[in-house]
Amino acid sequence: MSGITLHPKYGLNPTMGVCFWCGEEDGTIGLLGRNKGREAARKSILSLQPCKKCADNMALGITVVECTTYQRDPWQVEFQHGAYPTGRWCVVKRDAEFWGCINEPMRSIVLKKGKMFLEPEMYEQFGFAPAAEKKEQA
Repeated sequence: MSGITLHPKYGLNPTMGVCFWCGEEDGTIGLLGRNKGREAARKSILSLQPCKKCADNMALGITVVECTTYQRDPWQVEFQHGAYPTGRWCVVKRDAEFWGCINEPMRSIVLKKGKMFLEPEMYEQFGFAPAAEKKEQA
């Protein structure tokens, strides 16, 4: 047997996977079975892997991801090295003047890895948060 405990009312209890990065359906289906006795959400984040569209976008430069060092929401999962992504991110071109304000050796590491994690205060300080979001947070 598969090890999935069927929900007595909902059976396999499926959910459609959505991309963590953009929120669009990514073509995956999760079979949650019992799911703590509840019906599965119609859509769920099943992976932190970007969908093809987001991966193509991220390949255009350096992906800057806003992260906290603690889990502030129950849906947050540890991304890597104690970083919990908030869902906000952007891509900065490799040749942007921005990289001049990052000191070595950090600049070389970020340019090599293609990713950079920033705490919310720094993410906003560098101007990555759209103006509408800044107003809502005030």
